[in-house]
Amino acid sequence: MSKEVGIDVNTLEKVHTRLDYGLLPITNEIVAKQQQIADMYYDLKLLPKKIDIKEVILSPEEYAKITPQQLTSKQ
Repeated sequence: MSKEVGIDVNTLEKVHTRLDYGLLPITNEIVAKQQQIADMYYDLKLLPKKIDIKEVILSPEEYAKITPQQLTSKQ
């Protein structure tokens, strides 16, 4: 992927280690950012067809059903 996006491997690895993973609500801003990433991957030929993120994400109710309670309860 380094070659396709024009960023050296060490920089990509550094960026990856700085990413913060967690449980957050899916906002319109998050959906828009995910769509930008999907579009970029399509443009780079990493995806064989365009994806509409809104068609493939779960609704808040669907996420609630699969999220373990210990992750949603306040501690």
